[in-house]
Amino acid sequence: MRYNPSFWFVSNLLAIILLELFFPIAVNFSLAQPFGILFLSCAILIALWSKQVFSRHHTSYNPKDKPKYLITNNIYSLSRNPIYIALILAFIGISFILSLNYFPLGTVVLFTILTKVIIPYEEKELYEIFEDKYLQYKSLTPKWL
Repeated sequence: MRYNPSFWFVSNLLAIILLELFFPIAVNFSLAQPFGILFLSCAILIALWSKQVFSRHHTSYNPKDKPKYLITNNIYSLSRNPIYIALILAFIGISFILSLNYFPLGTVVLFTILTKVIIPYEEKELYEIFEDKYLQYKSLTPKWL
């Protein structure tokens, strides 16, 4: 579970929903709902694009599986972590759609878990598999955008 981004996404979303229920804040984010749809739509497009690139290179989209190929083109030439960008956009989008006032806290927690736990684990694994090829890619491509 420690390195499972989906687990952290769902856990974090449930945590802020519980915070909303037990410690409501008198802020109205309902005007942000259209932006939530936009954020969620962007997240879905990025995730689908990423999945399509993985499929084209015959490597697994599942973070539990070891990669067979180092993808450095398409969306992966813009960011080393487009799936995690999509995850954060989806989190913000769902939070806006549900008018969750604790979304800034949840977003910071999710971003911190991705940055401090998940990504370092994956980068270590990529280095162990692809060595210098990964270091070169890492030096040329930003982590986020």
